[in-house]
Amino acid sequence: MKMKSLCLFIGMLVITMTIPVTLANYDEMGNIDFNNTSLDGYYLFGFMSLIDPETSNSEFEVVSFVFIRGNGETTRLNQGEMIKIYAPIFGLVFNNFFIGYVGDYSIIG
Repeated sequence: MKMKSLCLFIGMLVITMTIPVTLANYDEMGNIDFNNTSLDGYYLFGFMSLIDPETSNSEFEVVSFVFIRGNGETTRLNQGEMIKIYAPIFGLVFNNFFIGYVGDYSIIG
């Protein structure tokens, strides 16, 4: 019985909090422009590994594929291509999987 009343209380709490929030500023939400971002850069997503970890931590070789999204266009790099990253803002590397946001990049080979 305690579990049912706890679930009922949580359900009522969620419903009573979400309805006012969704109806609160409906007119203003339609006027927001999400295309203009304050940060200029490129999003990187794919599989790549460091070429030489001892000398540089910004030069990568594409293992499988990499998608680069920025400035209104999407670029795909294929296996074997090399990329150099400038001004990294955020990056998450796990084994060969890479997700990041960088200021600029260049294809070096």
